[in-house]
Amino acid sequence: MTLSSLQQARAIARPSREQMLNREFSVQQFWNQNRDLFERAWSEWQTENEAKLPQLDSSIFDPKLRAAVEQAWVDPTAEDAVKDLWEEVFPGVYRAQFFDVERLAALREYLDGVADVDIPLRPPYGIVLNRGGAMLDPRSEGYLAAPGFQGFYREMMDAYMRPVSRLLFPDVVGYDTQTFGFSIRWQANKDTSLRPHSDASAVTLNINLNLPGEGYSGSAVSFIDPVSRRVEKTYV
Repeated sequence: MTLSSLQQARAIARPSREQMLNREFSVQQFWNQNRDLFERAWSEWQTENEAKLPQLDSSIFDPKLRAAVEQAWVDPTAEDAVKDLWEEVFPGVYRAQFFDVERLAALREYLDGVADVDIPLRPPYGIVLNRGGAMLDPRSEGYLAAPGFQGFYREMMDAYMRPVSRLLFPDVVGYDTQTFGFSIRWQANKDTSLRPHSDASAVTLNINLNLPGEGYSGSAVSFIDPVSRRVEKTYV
């Protein structure tokens, strides 16, 4: 009997947690050698579950942001309406409503479901091997290759993230052609802090996926002014 790609991906022997933490060469080989298999498996999973999967489309973006961005693509002279939605809360740090709170549950449901599919996903390194996270960008090993998600992700990066970044940080133009995205599921009472660090990116976008009324406290990010060394905690 021939196993489907989805069945093969679910049955495959996986690197141990220790091997992944140590970033052993065999782990990189595992992701590279099985990349095509995992991509086929994600396509099969999507086809099998198409009718019950949450719809990931532009309706997930905040209505005001979506309308401003869509108008700016039609008329570039209207792009200030996009910029006006972002509040500078610390030098070089901007905050805005990115997703529609009424539609956020669909994205959360999708990502929660992905965690149970049992196709190997590479967790983001450097975050204590986060148990519920996933790499989102096709440039990354072991990424979330479901075609439906990738279409949504590309729209977010190409129609929103990169253009908005160039509006807010015009000096990064030419340094933002690549993207590197990942999701994180923090563990209550365990993942409580990160060491101070600088991201190796021209621009970083942090999105809080907590649902309204979820009763979760946290989601604070502390920023350090590189000139004054002042530290300020902001809530996303």
